[in-house]
Amino acid sequence: MMESFVDALIKEIELQKNYFQPQTHLESIYLGGGTPSLLSAKDLDRIFTALHRHFNILPEAEITLEANPDDLTKELLSHWKNIGINRLSLGLQSVIQKDLSFMHRVHNAQQSLAAVDLIRGSGFELFTLDFIYGIPLTGMQGWLKNLDFLKTASPPHFSAYALTVEPRTRLYKDIQTGKNPGPDEQEITEQFLILQEFSMQNGYDAYEISNYARPGYRAIHNSSYWYQKPYLGLGPAAHSFSHKIRKANSADIKSYIANLLEKQQLPEAEIEELTIQNQTNEWIMTRLRLAEGISIQEYLEISGHSLESRTKDILNKFITLGYLTKSTSHYKLTSNGKLHADGIAAELFWE
Repeated sequence: MMESFVDALIKEIELQKNYFQPQTHLESIYLGGGTPSLLSAKDLDRIFTALHRHFNILPEAEITLEANPDDLTKELLSHWKNIGINRLSLGLQSVIQKDLSFMHRVHNAQQSLAAVDLIRGSGFELFTLDFIYGIPLTGMQGWLKNLDFLKTASPPHFSAYALTVEPRTRLYKDIQTGKNPGPDEQEITEQFLILQEFSMQNGYDAYEISNYARPGYRAIHNSSYWYQKPYLGLGPAAHSFSHKIRKANSADIKSYIANLLEKQQLPEAEIEELTIQNQTNEWIMTRLRLAEGISIQEYLEISGHSLESRTKDILNKFITLGYLTKSTSHYKLTSNGKLHADGIAAELFWE
């Protein structure tokens, strides 16, 4: 199955070679979604050979690979570096074993602690660590321990997300049956506010609600989503966006492979053309999450109407609540406002 999957992926790369025309140079590549670190050296060699054959990749392009702590070896890291991967995204989630067991993670706390040293020892300057806060078993004490680790590890970039419990998962079942407690909203709020303070005190730019970077280390690839730049997704369930058109591939791997290898056609399952209203609302949702906030002038250029003439009362309400601040050109979320970002965006949507 893996060989057929890689064959199909390479075929998709070939069929999509003109996707970015007339823009021809790629500034970022991201291997993620699932477990790309489990691809063999041979598979990665084949994939990167195809990418370089069909796309012009900037010499300074950010090329990220998602990895789990238990996957890392010196040999793998060396190979990834040799084929051009220059940034790693490591899903630590926590350095506390009790947290990892609660979330049913495969790796253990010892592997989490050793992973950063292994990455640095292999010469990777660019890497990001993913953490989750709001884990109920260890609470505030556990979160502070994770922040202590972050301070010591001092990565150039990290992400931190509130614990969410998805239906039909093992964690969801554990909580529903009373085996484990669920997340506490008040505790999540307190831990998020401590995270904001931590980032400021330790030289991190909170450039997006869940993402924090040292100066000069913002993630290029993730930023493309927030700024609505064209992007191409390759593989099962991958999404792409360009020129107001959003596409999604079939999530079924057998269908994905059959479309590409047997029918010699793209495995597109969904195609949506965004209206001006859709584009405006997505712009609100993404820009509000960014440190720069919502540009009054850019909103006018995208939507064709004034933000303040349509939502002045709503904006003033959130300013009064202490959730928004206003400058001459932008509206930005405060630390407390970030806790309510989705709700604020929804009220500002163009209905």
